[in-house]
Amino acid sequence: KDQWTFAGVEGDRVELIFSGTAAQAGYNPYLEVYAPSGERVTWFWQGHNAVLDLAETGTYMVQVQDDGFQQAGGYRIGLE
Repeated sequence: KDQWTFAGVEGDRVELIFSGTAAQAGYNPYLEVYAPSGERVTWFWQGHNAVLDLAETGTYMVQVQDDGFQQAGGYRIGLE
């Protein structure tokens, strides 16, 4: 799994855009977003977007992994 972070301010609205490219059959990545408090805010599969209204100020963590933890592939994350 990979982890990325971004800074957010309570009340901000952000959009996460997520796409994946399989290097192995069965690659099916998903993305999770965690608030500064450690609470999971949302999760979604590749090929989807999520609009979030941030409830906390601080560093948010984005975590990407394959659903079976075995297959490999690439991905792109966009943050607006």
